[in-house]
Amino acid sequence: MNRIIFWPDEDISYLPASDSRYIHIINVLRAQEGSLIKVGRIQDKSGIAKIVSINKKRLTMIHCLGDEDPGSLYPVHILLGHPRPAVLYRIIRDLSSIGVASISVVPGVLCEKSYLQTSFWKEQRYKQALLDGAMQAGVCTIPSCRLFESLESMLKANRRNAKSICFEQSADPILTFSSNPNEYCLAIGPERGWTEREHKTFSEYGFTFATLGPRVLRTETACISVAVHAVRSMTNRI
Repeated sequence: MNRIIFWPDEDISYLPASDSRYIHIINVLRAQEGSLIKVGRIQDKSGIAKIVSINKKRLTMIHCLGDEDPGSLYPVHILLGHPRPAVLYRIIRDLSSIGVASISVVPGVLCEKSYLQTSFWKEQRYKQALLDGAMQAGVCTIPSCRLFESLESMLKANRRNAKSICFEQSADPILTFSSNPNEYCLAIGPERGWTEREHKTFSEYGFTFATLGPRVLRTETACISVAVHAVRSMTNRI
């Protein structure tokens, strides 16, 4: 964590000992009473906090949120076939760190439907993944993250004037980011891939197909790879 970040409705003045941020401040930052740490609030300004007291139950702080910009997101939208929840947590966390604008998740035809019944969605654990990614990046902005019931509903919600690419291992063209679009919409399949019918649906919504090369990559490797390349291609233009 490169900044301790709070949700808009959280009290920045204290953290209970059960909170992972408390544990990080004590065990990683090795902060003590009087130490200064970087803090911020989601979608708000960031600044510095001074630790006033620490005990086994909580720590208290006084803070000053300055004029530092919360950070901006890149116009890169990730459309993702639902992987295992533990994998999805890491993907959302890392995409939040990279700074994509949105993450859309859909249970593909070949996905395990039991994934939708786990605590990941019921207890909104994706929010912690978004927060962890923002704290790693040291910024106060996070992508939107949404679960869709069907591929078509996800594609309708993501209709954009963007370069839209669906990644498929068997596709012919190897991905390049040389055309410098102003926005990307990038689809990465679930662990078992997309079906032929799903490929047809992508085509109907204007997606082209590309491969990342001859090797079979993990879903999370493919996600982070395409996101980093897309962001890198437009970094000098934002």
